[in-house]
Amino acid sequence: MLDFRAQGVLWVRTGAVIESTYSVEGSQVIFPPATLDAPPQRQTIDLREPGVLRLWQGQRLNLELRRVGGAGPDPTGLAGEWVGKREMGGHSMTARMIFDGKTNCLYLMPFRSDRGSWTVTSGNLSLTWPAGQRLSGKYKIEGAKLTLPDGREYLRY
Repeated sequence: MLDFRAQGVLWVRTGAVIESTYSVEGSQVIFPPATLDAPPQRQTIDLREPGVLRLWQGQRLNLELRRVGGAGPDPTGLAGEWVGKREMGGHSMTARMIFDGKTNCLYLMPFRSDRGSWTVTSGNLSLTWPAGQRLSGKYKIEGAKLTLPDGREYLRY
């Protein structure tokens, strides 16, 4: 994951990127099965506190997220970007979920973050990767796709 921030800060993040679908039935969000032959994953949506999304599996709180940015048009209240902490292997990690308000969901959880830098001058993108390597040249943004000067492509979210 490449995270372009203000003032030329680039975070290069390694981790889980899971594109998925979802649907909403009543107060439940339904995700595809976790494995072949498993039933769909059903979680109860809890939006009682403004700006907070809690997803419950039965009586167990599975995930608590806070809204970042504005909400999208969506009668279920899920549309938009949500961030929270998740424990894995004794480590607290940041989980991010993005719901498009229709049927698509993106789950991002970086395991490692390394800092680099970026600038754009006269249509050229210059990157300095965390290990010090440099990349510079023309880049393209077409719809949801970013193409770096060396031809590598990244989806934009």
